[in-house]
Amino acid sequence: MLKILTLLLTSTMTIMAGAAISPALPKIQEHFADIPNADLWVKLLLATPALFTAIAGAPVGGLIDRYGRRPFMLGAVLLYGIAGSAGLIFDDLTLLLLSRALLGIAVAAITTISATLIADYYTGATRVKVLGWQSAAMGLGGVVFVLFGGFLAEFNWRMPFLIYLVAFIALPLVWLALPEPARLSNRSTHLNQLSQDHDRHSLTSANSSDAILTYANEVERPRSRSTTANRSTRGRSTSTEVIHASVLTADDIPTSFFPEPVGLSESAIATVYGLTVITMVMFYMVPVQLPFYLKQLALGSSREAGIAIAISSVATAISAVSYSKLNAKLSFSKVLILLYGLMGLGYSIIATTHQYGGILAGLVLSGLGVGLVLPNINVWLNAKTPIARRGKVLGGLTSCIFLGQFCSPIVLQPIVKAFSIQTSYGIASSILIFLALSIAILSWLGWVKLD
Repeated sequence: MLKILTLLLTSTMTIMAGAAISPALPKIQEHFADIPNADLWVKLLLATPALFTAIAGAPVGGLIDRYGRRPFMLGAVLLYGIAGSAGLIFDDLTLLLLSRALLGIAVAAITTISATLIADYYTGATRVKVLGWQSAAMGLGGVVFVLFGGFLAEFNWRMPFLIYLVAFIALPLVWLALPEPARLSNRSTHLNQLSQDHDRHSLTSANSSDAILTYANEVERPRSRSTTANRSTRGRSTSTEVIHASVLTADDIPTSFFPEPVGLSESAIATVYGLTVITMVMFYMVPVQLPFYLKQLALGSSREAGIAIAISSVATAISAVSYSKLNAKLSFSKVLILLYGLMGLGYSIIATTHQYGGILAGLVLSGLGVGLVLPNINVWLNAKTPIARRGKVLGGLTSCIFLGQFCSPIVLQPIVKAFSIQTSYGIASSILIFLALSIAILSWLGWVKLD
C-alpha cells in the first residue's frame, strides 16, 4: 500500500507542476511590468518547465532502462523541491526562468519513472486500475496546487512557490517504498555473470546457448511455458544455433527473446505522440489563459481563478478514476473520440459565455475529457511496448506531453494579441471537435487503425 501511495504522491507533483503559480501570473506580470514583453515572459514561467520536461523526457527514459529507476527518482524529487521553491528567493526574471527549467528536468524524470514503475510493478487489470489512479492523482495535484496557489497569491506573488516544498515530504517515502524492480536487477546481475563466465571459456555447444535463452526468458516472465514448449513455438533447432555469452549485453538482448509485445510501428507511435502534443496545447489553455480571461471579464481575482482551475482538475480526477470501466467497454480510438468531443464542447461554452458559472460548466466538461487522455495513452503504450523499450517509449510520451504545454502560450499568443482570449478558445473548440469527427470517420472507413 505504501508503494502505491508513494507513486500517487509523486504523480501529483507532475502534470500541473508549472500551473501551481498560474493564479499568481497577473500579479507576477505587475511586479515585472518594467521588462519589455513582460506579458509573454511571465507566461513562459508557466511554460518553461514544460519545455525542459519535453527535452529531458526521452533521455531520461533511456537512462532508466540502462541504469535503473530508483537513483534517478531520488535525485529528481530532491531537484524538484530545490528548483521549484526558488521563487521564494529570486527577484530576477532570468533566474526564475532558469529555476523553472531545472524544475522541468525534475518533472521529466518523475513523470517517466512513475509511469514506468507502475508498469514494472503491476500487470493486467491491476496495472490499468493503478494507471487510472495515477491520472486521478495528477488531477488531484492540480486541485491542491492551483487552489492553494490561488489563495496564497492573494497575500503575495511569491507565496505559491511554497507548494513545491511537498517534494521534501515525498523524498523519504521514495527511499523507503520504491525498490528497484526485481526483474531488471536480476537480469542485469545475470548478464554480468555471463560476461565473466565467457572470460574463462567460450560457450560453443547448442545446449549452452539454449540455456542462456531459456534463463533470459524465465527472468523476464517466470510463468512462461517449459523450455521444450518454447523451443517448439519458436520453431528453431538447438543443434544448429550457437550464441556466445559475449554478445548478450544489456543493450544487445533482442526483445524477441522475451514473450513480450512485439512493439508498435514508428508511424503508430508518431500518430499517438502527435495527438498528445495537440491535446496538451489545448489543455494548457486553462492554466495559462484563464486567469487573464477572468480578469478581462471582471469575474474575479487570483482566488477565483484558482477555484475555477481547481474545479476543472476535480473533473479531470473523476474522469481518470472512471477510466478502467471505460477501458473495458471502449477501444483506444473510441475513448479518443469521446475525450476530444468533451473538450471541444467545454471550450465552446467557455468561448460563448460571459458568466462565471457558465465558464465553470465549460471547465467541468473539458476537464472530464482531459482526465481520459493520459490513462488512455499510457495503458495503450504499455500494452504494446516490450519491457526493454518501455522506458524509452514512455520517455518520448513525457516529452510530447510537456512539449505541448510549452508550445501552448507561444502558439496562442499571436491569436490572443490579434483577436482575444475568447477567440482562442473558440478556435481550440473547433480543432478539438474536428479531431473527434476525423478519428471517428477514418476509423469507421478503416483508413486509420490505432486499436
